[in-house]
Amino acid sequence: MRYENKNNWNLDSLFPSYIKSMNNLFLVINSKKDYEIKLIKDGIFLKKLGYSFKSLIRTSFLDLIHADDVKKFISHFENHINIYSNHPLEIQILAREGKVFWVTVDILKSEEDDKEELLLIITNISKQKDLEFQLKKTKQNLEDIAKIVPNRKARKFKTGQIKLQVPVDDLLSTEQKLEESDEKFRTITEESLMGIGIIQDDQFKYVNERLAEIFGYTKEELKNLPPHGYSKLFHKESFDFVMEQTKRKQAGYSEVINHYNWKGIKKSGESIWLESFSKTVTYKKRFADFVTLFDITEKKEIEDRLKESEAKYHLLFDNLTSAFAFHKIILDEKDQPIDYEFLEANPAFEKQTGLKISEIIGKRVTEVLPGIENDPANWINKYGEVALNRTPINFESYAKPLDQWFHVLAYSPKKGWFATIFTNITKLKKVEKALMESENRYRSLIETSSIGVMEIDVINNKISFINSTLLKILGYKEEELIGIQIRDKIIHSQDLVKLLASHEEREIEFRIFDKLGNLKWLSGRRIPQFDKSGNFLNVRFWLDEITEKKMYEELIIELNINFLNFTEDSRNNIELLINTCKKLLNGNLILYAHKKKTEQSESYEILTSDNQTFIYDTTEFTKNLFLNEFFLEGHDFPQTFLDIHKKKYAQTDPFIKNLNIKGCFGKIIKTHDASESLLCVYYKDNPIITGQNKLVLFLICDAIEIEQRRWQVQQDLEKQNLSLDKINKLKTELFSRTSHELKTPLISIKGFTELLLTLHKNKLDSELISIIEEIRDGGARLEKIINLLLEGTKLGAD
Repeated sequence: MRYENKNNWNLDSLFPSYIKSMNNLFLVINSKKDYEIKLIKDGIFLKKLGYSFKSLIRTSFLDLIHADDVKKFISHFENHINIYSNHPLEIQILAREGKVFWVTVDILKSEEDDKEELLLIITNISKQKDLEFQLKKTKQNLEDIAKIVPNRKARKFKTGQIKLQVPVDDLLSTEQKLEESDEKFRTITEESLMGIGIIQDDQFKYVNERLAEIFGYTKEELKNLPPHGYSKLFHKESFDFVMEQTKRKQAGYSEVINHYNWKGIKKSGESIWLESFSKTVTYKKRFADFVTLFDITEKKEIEDRLKESEAKYHLLFDNLTSAFAFHKIILDEKDQPIDYEFLEANPAFEKQTGLKISEIIGKRVTEVLPGIENDPANWINKYGEVALNRTPINFESYAKPLDQWFHVLAYSPKKGWFATIFTNITKLKKVEKALMESENRYRSLIETSSIGVMEIDVINNKISFINSTLLKILGYKEEELIGIQIRDKIIHSQDLVKLLASHEEREIEFRIFDKLGNLKWLSGRRIPQFDKSGNFLNVRFWLDEITEKKMYEELIIELNINFLNFTEDSRNNIELLINTCKKLLNGNLILYAHKKKTEQSESYEILTSDNQTFIYDTTEFTKNLFLNEFFLEGHDFPQTFLDIHKKKYAQTDPFIKNLNIKGCFGKIIKTHDASESLLCVYYKDNPIITGQNKLVLFLICDAIEIEQRRWQVQQDLEKQNLSLDKINKLKTELFSRTSHELKTPLISIKGFTELLLTLHKNKLDSELISIIEEIRDGGARLEKIINLLLEGTKLGAD
């Protein structure tokens, strides 16, 4: 683009005064005179840069350009000076205080080709660039998370309905010093489906977007609440309990409740129900309450409506003392009743007939009571008349197949269907017999249930019953467990009191050992059983296995705690991750091996989970340590080795030898510079490694890799600082020596000139005296310079 300009550029006439309010800067420069700035159109952007009109006139435009982009500008200028380009140049320019702004530069030439002057239109695009950078960073975070987290469906658990969309990786960092790990952590927490917050000193120290959204506030509003201001979020029904838990966790008390449901209040005043998982953590070296929340209001409302509806129905249905059953009559080709089907029955039906409802619904009476078609009571025909004619009947009859007497009222609400209301009038003995049969059927149902069932005799402290589902989970046969002392075999010792102490029915979680000795988590309902006198007899448990869920929960909590305790010391952070690995994978020893290279040699540094450090040269490492087997395999997938105590390293590897190690499980950590490290878990028995174990190892190795990179950067910086210190010392020593060497002859010169002028001045002519005085004055000036130089070396040394 070219502008007609017969004389000089006139920016005031070319661009009206309103241009000052735009986010642009207009300059006229001389392309032949080092890009000297000749004219400037003042505006908002010039003020942002911190320059004045006078400070830029007659300076080079190149001085404003960031050093990385100077060549880029010159090249663009040379390539486009003779042609119009509609693609402005993007460069960085420097503000007065050193801040960098991204701009586009359009270069416009005067119509007079012999002119050397160019018009630059500079537009501030820093905000756009920041958005592009954030978009790129977000995309990279998502790609990083996609690499870390295996491609698997979210797993739902009956307790808490936790959805693990990311690992761990999921979890909170409160220090901005850990750059890459902090970015990943904040991406995970801010995109989390659960609300996450930290309360310390009775104020929110951290709030994620979801937690603010749950209560209808902004994050800033919650963090700016005064001390105890968060109490406005508690409904009066839950206030005392939640407030007490919050304070106890901030104080670091151990006797707290970590998981509970409570009622809260939104900013609008609306009541909501919340499910909370909280825990005492150390935040900035002091106790804090780490809180995670799920909004379960909708689920609670549905449950309440369902309970209310069911309560009304069951109040009538379950409390009806008479038996009730609903049926459909079945006809032959001549429309004569030949059978009837059970459609529904109430609990009293089961009690009075001894027929299991779950076993008769959907079945024909001839299937349920074979031979009933030959019963003298003629049940099928009687009920057929009721169903077809809709004529109610009331009678008493003996049911031969059931060996019972009943008083029956039958009626038809719709043609083809009929209902019966009846009362068992058989003697008590027959009733008790029916109940015994019912109990046997109940046992049969338990045996085929997909839920684990266990019954413990609390008097004798023994397992009295365990169904096949639970036996399969534990890997035992029934005869191996029935009658054993539970504290001697499978129940974790710390959970015994939890299992047996209370006489109340409640939800419970506890630990149990399977046949191979692996620890598993079970969750379900605890139902106490009493005799007629109210004495506590046994406890029945309905159980699901939640081992995988607990492992994920523990991994999330442990990684969150690690992030909260991370410091600038990468080595310390790696040691924290090593201890987390030992805890989650139940290893006897964790080894982290890192190859160290120098110009003279190569060695391996080993950190252990018991805080010891060992250095091995390459020869000793490859010859004597089993860890070398991982490097020989060469890939970074988790590897498991069994019976390593039988291999050649058993006598040379001190870790295997001293701890009687039999198996191990580990993974190579490959970094961007192609160097390798290793994380290995040692076991005294051959381990059984699950998919969850591999996922935990993957996540911890990724976290270590991040810290490993930071550690290398820190070491490189320390080496550079040492080199700079040496150079500075040499400089100081050189200045000092030079100053002293100069001062020694100067003293002689100064002394002789003073002596000549004092003792022999009358013997000298005026010209010679003037020369000697000039020598004396020059010596004084030189002495002053040397003294200043000596002072400078002293300051540099300090």
